[in-house]
Amino acid sequence: MPTPPTSAQQAKAKVDAAKAKVDALGGHIFRRVDGKIYNLFQTGVFVGGYVQGVRDDALIVRTGQDSGDYRAIKNYKGEAVADKYIYTVAMRNGIYTDGNTPLELYDCGTILSPDEERQQEQATREKMVADAKAKADAVTALREAQRQKSFIINSNEVVRLSLEATNGSAAAQYSLALHYLDGRGCETNKDLAVHWLKIASDGGYFGASNKLAELNH
Repeated sequence: MPTPPTSAQQAKAKVDAAKAKVDALGGHIFRRVDGKIYNLFQTGVFVGGYVQGVRDDALIVRTGQDSGDYRAIKNYKGEAVADKYIYTVAMRNGIYTDGNTPLELYDCGTILSPDEERQQEQATREKMVADAKAKADAVTALREAQRQKSFIINSNEVVRLSLEATNGSAAAQYSLALHYLDGRGCETNKDLAVHWLKIASDGGYFGASNKLAELNH
């Protein structure tokens, strides 16, 4: 059984694939396809085959030398020599009819003007910044919601412990003191914490005695 790739190998494979895609696009990752502009680095796929024929608007290739599968590629700008293997990045764009035979159609798109490409690059950068901010804001909102939920739960616990502590429960007195020390469900109040720790300690609760000794150091 072959050894599965390590995480480092998987990461390198992704980087290599990304570089190969950029190289195949000649650095022009934004292309116009059917009047719309696409980022072919994101929407494009690797496509290749052996050249079988050139039509006015498409290149017909065979996926393998002994394969019976054909596909059509539009806007291919490289050299198209019969039986030569070509390799590019293109976007899946419907069906091409070669005679009576429908073929999968891939479109390499047309290269944008320098100004258009700069505009697309700027828009992409701005979107990345906006997406990152939205993600950070969502994380912050989630953490705040969790904090508020935790505070409400602990506030209810402080009320419960206060009743039990007042009724003489040493365990409740100790737990209530910890809530005051940490500010869980209440304002941090060391004086009240020490107050309840002393009462619990006087009642024989060893944990309270240890905590008092820790606070006094």
